[in-house]
Amino acid sequence: MTTRNSMTTTAHIKWTLSGLALASLLACSGGGGGTPTTPTPAPVITSFAAAQGSISQGNSTTLMAVFSNGTGSVSNGIGGVQSGVAISTGTLQTTTAFTLTVTGAGGTASSTTTVTVIPKTIADRLDYTNPTSGTYTLVKDTTLSTSTHLVLNLMGPVGTQGTGVGFYLSADASKVTWTKPSVSDSLLAHGGLFDLGTSPQLAAAKTSGDQLQVGFYQKGATKPAITFTATSILASVALDLKPSVPVGSAVTLSAVSGKAVLTNGSATPTPIAISTGTLTAN
Repeated sequence: MTTRNSMTTTAHIKWTLSGLALASLLACSGGGGGTPTTPTPAPVITSFAAAQGSISQGNSTTLMAVFSNGTGSVSNGIGGVQSGVAISTGTLQTTTAFTLTVTGAGGTASSTTTVTVIPKTIADRLDYTNPTSGTYTLVKDTTLSTSTHLVLNLMGPVGTQGTGVGFYLSADASKVTWTKPSVSDSLLAHGGLFDLGTSPQLAAAKTSGDQLQVGFYQKGATKPAITFTATSILASVALDLKPSVPVGSAVTLSAVSGKAVLTNGSATPTPIAISTGTLTAN
């Protein structure tokens, strides 16, 4: 009997230890009824790059960021971005590094891409600053002008009445050339304010060296004078940038002379002063 009881006791102890080990294992594995905790995913940046790794000075490119698990923002004034949506760098003058930072509940992630800016030596645009004063002024036509094609409108004093205008302009022929304001123009300059009548019209425009000579007059002494308003364009002229002009070159532009017929039926034009702005090749 002593032997049988000893064996029974030993078996009971082994069973009890096995049960405790199983209970401990179940508790550790969540089998005891606890809710498992899911870790918060960290932000992931799949890609961040510029459409062009290098550009010419004064140009721009776009940046594309692909990311998840957070909100994205790009440095150097760009700000918030959406994943998979391209955004412009804006005009760049120097090589610039852009850093993408993605912030989420799981932390932050960042990535940097650099756009190399190649300094320009040859100008690819004409920059014009309108005159700040003057009775008759040449101002930039922002609708018709392009980077290398500058259209200037001659504006007159508000409230003045006239039936025509004529003037000589001079520009640096080594850097720019006189041309048509638009492809549909038959003259080097055009005016839409005055009634030129039927052919032959009292309108002329020609070049002579670095000068452009322009004249537009209403045909017929009985036509009423036009009252100039703030939007009245007396005439339009245009300049094109020539190739191989060094960047930063000042381009001389001046009004040699000008006259206007300011009274209905008057045969004596009145001298006028035309103010020009500042022209630069960049």
